[in-house]
Amino acid sequence: MTDGESLIEYLSSIKFGESVLVEYSPEAPIPIIFRETIESLLIRSRYNILILDIFDTLHMIKEPLKMIGWNTEKLNNIDVIKAGGIINNGNIVKRIDISNEPAVYILEFCEFVKEYYATHRPTVLIALGIDKLIRLYTNEVTSFEIHIAGAMKKFLGDKSRLALYFANMALVPKETLYEWEEIVTRVFEITLKGKMKFVIKVKKSPSIEDHGKEFVISADELPLVKA
Repeated sequence: MTDGESLIEYLSSIKFGESVLVEYSPEAPIPIIFRETIESLLIRSRYNILILDIFDTLHMIKEPLKMIGWNTEKLNNIDVIKAGGIINNGNIVKRIDISNEPAVYILEFCEFVKEYYATHRPTVLIALGIDKLIRLYTNEVTSFEIHIAGAMKKFLGDKSRLALYFANMALVPKETLYEWEEIVTRVFEITLKGKMKFVIKVKKSPSIEDHGKEFVISADELPLVKA
């Protein structure tokens, strides 16, 4: 086990060009983890933030944070790509019509972010809700998976961006999860430990010595409210 300070040091070692898969269970405190991610990036003002919001996942994260007193207005100026859903949050810079074929809207997404990364360096992409897309393609999962995997591979190594893909493990078939884990450079698994702690486990890293590391975060280490 390692402490919170070591976690901060570890996260600061992640390099641009990497892709990180954040796996979580339905009961994991994802709104809190999202909040801390945003706060950390806002402090480093040299980083640009781009959120991919699929099926209003950002709204489902934002509202619990508002209830505990976090200033969610901070999200108003953050650029957002909106894919599906009906609730607008953030500064929407692109809308993706996911009623089209996956090949069409994933190509549209790739072309947009390629141009975006070229003019917004460096960018941290936070992808929310990619797991929910799978439910649309129960009869065409294989084709959909190929397109998603292709998009993930396309920007791997692009040093103008760092990507964080959040995925609810309960919604992702094992075969799909294994493929995503193979593509990305790092995999974090987030689980609850009792009522007041959660664990961030490093399942994959470019450095073999990182594999299996666990960071235990207590609720009392995180402020309940941030202005």
